[in-house]
Amino acid sequence: MRKRRVLMLFLTTLCLLCFYLLSLLYVDIETDNSKSDFILERDINRNLYVDSPIERDPMCKPQDNFTFIKCMKCGTETLGTVFRRYGFVRNLTFVLPVEKRLYLGWPYQMETYDYRPSKLGFNILVEHAIYNNTIMRKIMPSDNKFITMIREPFNHFVSTFYYFRIHNITKMTSKEPITEYLHNIDKYETIYKSHQASKTRYCIPDGFSITKNLLSHCLGFPLGFPDGQQNIASDPQAVAEYITKLEKEFSLVMIMDYYDESLILLKQEFCWSFKDILYWTQNKGSYGNVQLLKTPENLHLHKEYDFLDYQLFDHFNKTFWRKVEEYPGNFVDEVRMFQQIKLDITRFCFTNDVYSTKVFEVTNNLYTDDFEFEAKECPSLRYYLLEKLRDINDKYVGKNGVKVSKLSKALC
Repeated sequence: MRKRRVLMLFLTTLCLLCFYLLSLLYVDIETDNSKSDFILERDINRNLYVDSPIERDPMCKPQDNFTFIKCMKCGTETLGTVFRRYGFVRNLTFVLPVEKRLYLGWPYQMETYDYRPSKLGFNILVEHAIYNNTIMRKIMPSDNKFITMIREPFNHFVSTFYYFRIHNITKMTSKEPITEYLHNIDKYETIYKSHQASKTRYCIPDGFSITKNLLSHCLGFPLGFPDGQQNIASDPQAVAEYITKLEKEFSLVMIMDYYDESLILLKQEFCWSFKDILYWTQNKGSYGNVQLLKTPENLHLHKEYDFLDYQLFDHFNKTFWRKVEEYPGNFVDEVRMFQQIKLDITRFCFTNDVYSTKVFEVTNNLYTDDFEFEAKECPSLRYYLLEKLRDINDKYVGKNGVKVSKLSKALC
């Protein structure tokens, strides 16, 4: 009987202790949720972001005129959304494809018949176009800056391979299509580039390789496309000289693999604020664990095939980290601060009624000018503004815009 009482007392005590611990945990969880779901802007500023504000350079003027070369499958549509938002809210003028097209001549060189005219001149070029300094300098302001974003070549290859459905178009049956393709490149490239594949090949012309040196092609390397054009791929000196030329002409080459770090470098280069570089990821594909595909043999085969892109990436990866080392401030801390603010604004946007009057405030921040982010601005993080920009252009150049010229070779 006594043992039973002792046991009951022990169990009762244990239950009370568990209840007490659970109640504490519940309070902690509720507290954390309240911080996540109902972020108080001033609390955030006070607890996380307050620091001694730095002196702003009075000569630092935001860069409104720039050309962004969108390399395929390098996270560039996400950046495109950032740049369209930046220009839209400031009434800047964009170089836009004719009619409902998406590309400015890509994968061919851009011509005057590939873009809509503007009575106001141009400030920003964002849509897909092959880099050509001579052509683009003619239509952009004198203080235009060139920027782009590239990506580690093997990761880029895998993303491109699945996005453009190469395994489907070539009717692969292998359970490891990446390995199969790399071991039989000539076979599958012939199928993919042929005229018979054109109906299922999205926006890609006959004879164009979407997997070989695509980054280099987007950045204007003369690679023999279309037929009859100069091809410097087999001339190491010409390749080295072209890469050096790009380094001189581009203000910044960002690296997709270091996305937030790239945006901090962009912020400094353009004298922008954290608000200007906020983003919501667009067009993100999921292709499994790429590292499992990057076997030593697959990597070797790909480096032999995509050799120019590796040279390009190796060069600008080094320049990227040199810029990081030369950054005038605590680069790592600024990246973390941006990531925290981006996270909190994302929570703010998706836990509040976007039609409310609530405002997210960032003040007295060491790394950015003060700014407010209103709830009504939340949709702008992922709104596809290209259609709106077309409407604005139609208002000035005519309701139907400019018809697609028969000279235009772009398929989209």
